[in-house]
Amino acid sequence: MNCDFHLHSTVSDGQLTPSEVVERAVLRQLDAISLTDHDTVDGVGEAIKRGSELGIKVLPGIEMSCFDVTEVHILIYNLDYLSSDLHKRLEYVSELRRARNYMIVEKLNDFGITIDLDKIYHNANGKTVGRPDIADEMVKSGYLASRLDAFEEYLGVDKKAYVPAKRLTPAEAITIAHEFGGKAVLAHPKNLKMAQHTLADYLHSLVGYGIDGIEADYFSHTIYERQFYKSLADKYKLIVTGGSDFHDFSHGGEEFFTPNKLTRKILQLGE
Repeated sequence: MNCDFHLHSTVSDGQLTPSEVVERAVLRQLDAISLTDHDTVDGVGEAIKRGSELGIKVLPGIEMSCFDVTEVHILIYNLDYLSSDLHKRLEYVSELRRARNYMIVEKLNDFGITIDLDKIYHNANGKTVGRPDIADEMVKSGYLASRLDAFEEYLGVDKKAYVPAKRLTPAEAITIAHEFGGKAVLAHPKNLKMAQHTLADYLHSLVGYGIDGIEADYFSHTIYERQFYKSLADKYKLIVTGGSDFHDFSHGGEEFFTPNKLTRKILQLGE
């Protein structure tokens, strides 16, 4: 069974629609996928419908942006994506992001940079809006030459217009996962940029909060890193997932993984 459980669509910051993500997975001859857009499940229904039409299993999914000792992402699978209570929770997360965006724009105004954030939201048509969108608008308006320049001078951590994110903690994301019937997985652990012993200690703390798995087979992980993360999964009896983190044809790989027996059982993938 070949799977990709880390995929993004136009509903958050991807290039393909949910249906196109599914169609691409079929062309890749995958057996199961999960659409894991950032902080939203709005594309899940479309993906599941298209998956049913094409004969590929699609797990409901989401990637929650959290903050603890650093930025931490939690993937959640098989949650009740139709729950109105879940949508209310996600609206709260969206409002945190929106408030931060307006604070960033206010800071940019102090440097003579005028950005119409309302226009960005209007053009986004419900798609997640964040610093990359603000950076792109700065480039379009002629203030800077590239998105990279915008981040390096204004939007990156501790730069001129940076505003710290107010986000859920990983513990809160894990609680949401379980409250709505899902399983929580630590995404791309390498991105935490922790030494191995520090990561092991941090994962142990997440186990205390009920984390269900770790994304060991992420597209940019080396073989050695995957082996280390899987050893931690074995130690704490966690499921192991993986994926390409596909956003567009310049971000993310062609990664797929084969789930082990425990992962198949916990995520109800069958044999």
